[in-house]
Amino acid sequence: MNRHRLRLKVGEHEFEAEGAPEFIEHRFRAFEQLIRPAAPPAPPVQLSPEQHVERVTRVHRRVVYLAAKPSSIPAAALLIAFGHKVLRSRDAVSGLDMMRGLTASGIKLPRVDRLLAQLAAEGDLSTSGKKRGKRYRLTEAGLAKSRSIATAVSSNMP
Repeated sequence: MNRHRLRLKVGEHEFEAEGAPEFIEHRFRAFEQLIRPAAPPAPPVQLSPEQHVERVTRVHRRVVYLAAKPSSIPAAALLIAFGHKVLRSRDAVSGLDMMRGLTASGIKLPRVDRLLAQLAAEGDLSTSGKKRGKRYRLTEAGLAKSRSIATAVSSNMP
């Protein structure tokens, strides 16, 4: 019978085993695991605003809708416009697309054009076109506001 003996000192830790080679190897691996310094904890993952909006919005065909509701209806409209920009690569969104997104999100409005006109008057959206051909685009101020809303809503999600 082959009996082996291993005696080892690593820093302040000592290892001693006697027996079959497989037994010693098994015990040594367990000893290694015990004395190996723990890996530093991974830093928390910071998501970009675009990743936050991907968590908060969903796309079904052409409709971008919300998976989590923000605090107000104007905030929901800004998130839907931001979702179109990020998820569908469309800067300009029609009023019909906005209305479909709000309806799919569970927000009922008789007319979305009044809400979008309010957001345009506040400087969050810019408009182009006339009547049914009108398109809405996020301004720099609206883009910054929608990014902060997406971050806030996403951080409240499980």
